Amino acid sequence: MIVGVGGVPFRSSGFPSVAWGGVVTRVLTMFNVLILVCLSACADSPDGMSPSMAADSAVRTAGAHSPRGGPALSPEALHVSQIAFRNGDRDFLMLDKAHGKIIVFEHGSPTFSGAALTGENLADFLAPDAFSKTFAEQKGLKYKVTPAGRYTVSTGYDNAYGEILDVNEVQGVDWDIAIHKVWLGAPSEHRDARLRSPRDQDKHITYGCIDVDGSTMRQLLDRLPDEDETPIYILPEDRNLIAKLFRRRDAERKNSSPTS
Repeated sequence: MIVGVGGVPFRSSGFPSVAWGGVVTRVLTMFNVLILVCLSACADSPDGMSPSMAADSAVRTAGAHSPRGGPALSPEALHVSQIAFRNGDRDFLMLDKAHGKIIVFEHGSPTFSGAALTGENLADFLAPDAFSKTFAEQKGLKYKVTPAGRYTVSTGYDNAYGEILDVNEVQGVDWDIAIHKVWLGAPSEHRDARLRSPRDQDKHITYGCIDVDGSTMRQLLDRLPDEDETPIYILPEDRNLIAKLFRRRDAERKNSSPTS
């Protein structure tokens, strides 16, 4: 007797078990394994998705790559990390907006990853008039953006958050974008719960800053090199923008025209 799906006995009657017992056992075992795999894939598939589509979705969500035993990276994060390495960056941060993760790279390899909240608006570029407006004048969803691109961060201090990491290239009239401990001033936004949520879509809620929990903030500060500016790669929601935002520097030199 061979145990079949769900522990139900799978009888092997109809075959000459004495002469063919070993072959039958192997064939039925393989058959049972195939049934279990198919049923498992079907059971776990979201409504309207084939098993192959569900598997592909799971890979994208969980992270397809885990270099050298470090934290898992999405395919986009892995691709941009390779561009960063070729451009000479070894110690840097990466914000994977689509997956709500902030990642530390040390000596070219990812060593830490933590949850991060980003702008409620999924756009990858700030509104054209954002820099000319005060924070109070920025009304509506269009201004709640965490812009994608390569920037640098420097250590700063805020009375409300303690140590922070300012994004140097994004400085407004009376506002800036920074990495800081999660703001809990609007309980209805459930930011603390969103940080713990496994759902990527829950990570979009801030005005544009990058909110992390206290332990993640400490990891970032402890792991960053003692330099005035550390690169940060903020990945776009639109993966088609990666080639535009993170071109290799040798390609930029090749395509640039001499100045007069």
